[in-house]
Amino acid sequence: MAALMASHAGLLQQHPGLVRMLFAELQRPATSPARETGKAFMQRFRLRLAALIAAAQAEPTSRNTSP
Repeated sequence: MAALMASHAGLLQQHPGLVRMLFAELQRPATSPARETGKAFMQRFRLRLAALIAAAQAEPTSRNTSP
């Protein structure tokens, strides 16, 4: 999960206005190609995050997770 978050943080550092543009597009009532792309991105991110959480929950808890 840390690698996923680091990857997204790097993307956001390279494109600082991306989040603002994405959420502005998602707020609009009318559909557009940018809105559909944003919705698809958010759906893929949710699925990846849910899969990572499920995999982490399935692992034995004896692993040391402290920094």
